Amino acid sequence: MNSETLIQDLDLKDNSTCNPNSLIHIQMCSGKNGEGLTEGFEWLTNQIIKLNLAKVKSTQDSSNVNNV
Repeated sequence: MNSETLIQDLDLKDNSTCNPNSLIHIQMCSGKNGEGLTEGFEWLTNQIIKLNLAKVKSTQDSSNVNNV
């Protein structure tokens, strides 16, 4: 199954897959030969970093509001 078919079957086309900040990411990969795995893990790592940075910023903003 290719990624476009999966996106259509799961009805994701108009939802999250077009949003660069989405937590949904579909790409072709193979556990057998490793193709696409590095790119997938890089995407996942970047999303985790973004979420953690947003959480830190949110916590800092909350602290600043209380100090005003």
